[in-house]
Amino acid sequence: MDVNRKVARSCTTIGSILFKMAVSMVFLIIFAFPQTKEISSDLAEPVEEIYYYVNTSIITKLDFEEAYQSALKDPSLEGEEFQAKDFSNKVISNMITEKVIEFEASLRGVRITPAEVNNEIKALARKNNIPSVKDFFLVLAGQGISEAQFRSQIERSLLLRNFAKQFLEPNPISTEEVQLYYDENKEKEFRIEEPVFRLATVLVKNIASKRISKRIEQQKNLELVQARVAKGELSFIEAVRQYSEDEASRSLNGNIGWLSASDIPLVPSKLEEFSRLNAGDLSKVYYSEQGIFFYLIREKIESGYIPYSLAVQQIRNRLFQERQKDSFDSTVKGLLRRAYIKPNTSRFNLEF
Repeated sequence: MDVNRKVARSCTTIGSILFKMAVSMVFLIIFAFPQTKEISSDLAEPVEEIYYYVNTSIITKLDFEEAYQSALKDPSLEGEEFQAKDFSNKVISNMITEKVIEFEASLRGVRITPAEVNNEIKALARKNNIPSVKDFFLVLAGQGISEAQFRSQIERSLLLRNFAKQFLEPNPISTEEVQLYYDENKEKEFRIEEPVFRLATVLVKNIASKRISKRIEQQKNLELVQARVAKGELSFIEAVRQYSEDEASRSLNGNIGWLSASDIPLVPSKLEEFSRLNAGDLSKVYYSEQGIFFYLIREKIESGYIPYSLAVQQIRNRLFQERQKDSFDSTVKGLLRRAYIKPNTSRFNLEF
């Protein structure tokens, strides 16, 4: 388990799908809820069966069925047993809550521009090491997600996130609260059970279409780079800037943070060899599914506890997210109480 995950291990799972969308953007797989339709006074009678009236919008049977099928693709549901009725209630409840928040955001003047959507998509492509937005949409198409669906979901997610930022202001987390959490959970969460390393890397990505001969050639080339760094002919940062293909770590001078030994992508024999290295050492060149790479070990801790100085930011983030969730939940409950929500079907069993 990497250190960041270990620090956050006991974090309370954010219960609301909408809150997750408001505070983070974790993709490649997006479960896009279709846009509900605005009520038109020119419409003599609805073309589709209406399930709910929500403020000035409606949610139709088709809207719900598309959202239900999308939600079923959530990987967290794999192997889980659930009642279809309960799951249906959860899906429609999330759709209603989203529309209520969108309505409130609109009243408060929260708007998302096309430029903001484009910038978010570019950032997501970079985060997932995809070279261009065009390639990013090709990946999504392979998952059955159209560009229009994805842009719509990004716009709504940004709207929720901006609404949370502008109108939800939980009290800041104090140093005393962070220290108390560390002290109370030190034995359970922060004991070091295996060596942990703060690493930086130079990585040449593995591309499945490359021939084995090409990979061998790339490995030899990277071994030459590693040898130059080891001899002092080339600094590690220069090697990162000139040769690394991992944009995320390259922007941080190759730094990838703390990893425990078991999270380093090496076969057991190589991992045993690697674990004998110390701070300041340069690893050999290795190959994994991620690509061809070598590490610089910036720090190593073999026993004891994760230092408070390393845990403090993760603890602060964890406590802040808990507090923000409480604030979000309280705000949403108030919005739902004040909203106009009228069912037009007996299919669901909801109370707001």
